[in-house]
Amino acid sequence: MKIQNKPLFWTGFTLQIIPLTILGIFGLAMLNWDWITIKLAKVVLVILGMILYEGLVFVMMYFGLKRDPSDVEKDKIEDLEAEIKKQERKIKRLKK
Repeated sequence: MKIQNKPLFWTGFTLQIIPLTILGIFGLAMLNWDWITIKLAKVVLVILGMILYEGLVFVMMYFGLKRDPSDVEKDKIEDLEAEIKKQERKIKRLKK
């Protein structure tokens, strides 16, 4: 039984030539028309912005929220104590 190689050759040839031709036409269009370049740049920037936003959300969810809530309360108490001391100093100055 003989295997025919002609269909395989033309299939491979077609699968290589058609995408290269389409990319070539698209590349020439990019070089010739500024509006296509601007539109593509906008699309790329939107996609990049979405990726960066996803990364920011990931970092905030997994690294930014690891602080113990009791530490937050301690910080609030320390801030209030410092404010009370400032107010007490002001009162002492006014009494003098």
